Amino acid sequence: MKTIAIDYGTSNCAAAFVYGGEPSLVELEPGSGLLPSVLWVRHEARHDHTQEDLSARLVRASEVLLGTGAVRMHMDDPSAGYLIKSPKNFLAVDLRPEQQELFVAITAVFLRRLKLEAETALGAPADLVVLGRPVKYHGAGSFEPQALDIMRRAAAEAGMEDFVFEYEPIAAAVAYEQQLGADRTVLVLDAGGGTTDCTLMRLGPSRKANADRTADILSTSGERLGGTDLDVAFAKQFFGPAFGIGAHFKSGRPIPASGILDALSITDIPAQTRFYGRKMAVELGNYLRDAAECEPIERLMELRENHLAMRVNRSAESGKIALSEQEQVSVALDYFEHPLQVPVSRAALERNMQHYMQKTVALMQTACSEAGEPPDEIFITGGTSRIPLLNRMVREQFPGVPIVSGDNFGSVAKGLALRAETIAAAG
Repeated sequence: MKTIAIDYGTSNCAAAFVYGGEPSLVELEPGSGLLPSVLWVRHEARHDHTQEDLSARLVRASEVLLGTGAVRMHMDDPSAGYLIKSPKNFLAVDLRPEQQELFVAITAVFLRRLKLEAETALGAPADLVVLGRPVKYHGAGSFEPQALDIMRRAAAEAGMEDFVFEYEPIAAAVAYEQQLGADRTVLVLDAGGGTTDCTLMRLGPSRKANADRTADILSTSGERLGGTDLDVAFAKQFFGPAFGIGAHFKSGRPIPASGILDALSITDIPAQTRFYGRKMAVELGNYLRDAAECEPIERLMELRENHLAMRVNRSAESGKIALSEQEQVSVALDYFEHPLQVPVSRAALERNMQHYMQKTVALMQTACSEAGEPPDEIFITGGTSRIPLLNRMVREQFPGVPIVSGDNFGSVAKGLALRAETIAAAG
C-alpha cells in the first residue's frame, strides 16, 4: 500500500513519505521541503473591491498562486489580487456558511497541491493519506467540529478517497521516537504557527510498531497560540506608533487606536473587514484633518489604500526571526512614502512575549500534572521553539530534564509519514 502524509500548517505546509524505511520530505519549492501557507488570487474584473469580494467560486475558478510565488505577486502589486496568509487560522472561528465554503475551497487548493507533489515524488498514487491536525484548532471552542468538517470536505475535493487524521504533536513524537534506543516518557512541545500543543507520551522501540498509540498517550494540552499571534503582537507594539498609536488630535485628545489595531490584526476577519470598510475611510479623513502630526495617519491611509497590512506583518515576522539570532535589529518599513527604520531589541521583544511564553510553559505543566508523572525527556519542535526566551523558561521550569530540539518545521510531516506506514501495515 502506498502512503503519503500531509502537514497543512499555519505558517508552512509540508508533505512526506517513507522511503527505504526513513521519512523523506517532498520538495515543494526549489531547495525546500516547506510551502509557505499563503494563497494569492487575482481580483475579478470589477472595481471597488472589499474583503468580502473573495469567494469560493473565485478561488475555484481562477488560477491561484501558493507560497513564495503568492507573496512575490502581492509585493509586486498589492492591489492586483487577494492575499490570504495562514488560512488554517480561520477554520475554527465563527464563519458564515459562505465563508466556510470559501475556506473549504482555499484548503482544497493547498491539499490538492500537496497531494500532487507527494504522489509525483512517490511515483504512484497514494492509497492512504494521513493528515495532521492540532489538538486544539486556532479559535477552537464550539467551532472545533466546523474546522474538522472544513478539512474533511477539502480533502474530498482534493481527491483524497482514503484519509485519516492524526494529532500533530503525536506525529512529532513519533518522529523523535526513531532516535530512542530505550523506552522513555517524553513531553513533546509542538510550538507551531497557529497552535501550541503538548503531549506526554510513552515512546520507544517496544511501542513504535503499534498502529494504535492511544494507550501510550498519558495526557495532552493545547492552546490556540502560535507564531502568527506573536507576529501580530510584534507589529502592534513596535510598528503601532508609526501608524498613529499614541498620536493626538490638535485638541490634545488621543486618536482612537481601534482602527490602527484592526489594520495590523491580519488574522482577524472582522477586524480586517472594519478597517477596509467605508466607515474607516471617512474616519481616517477626519483623523488626518485634525491630527497634531499628519505623517503617521498618512502612512496608515497608505497602508489601507495599497493593501500593505500583509507586508507589514511580514516585516514583523522577519524582525522576530532575526532576533532569535541577534540582540538588536532595525526593521525597515521602506515601502511607504514616508519610510522609516524601527529599532527593536531582543530584550524589548521578550518583554512583549513574556505572557505568551508563560502560557506555553503552563501547558507543559498541565500535561504533566494531569498525567501525574514527570517526563524523562522534553522534545521541542515547531517554528516558535527557536525563540531563546522559550528555551530558557522551559529549562527553568523543568530543571535537570534533558531537552532535545528537533527539525523545527519537518518533524510533524515526517512523523505523519511514519504513522501512515504503521497504520497501513496494520490493515
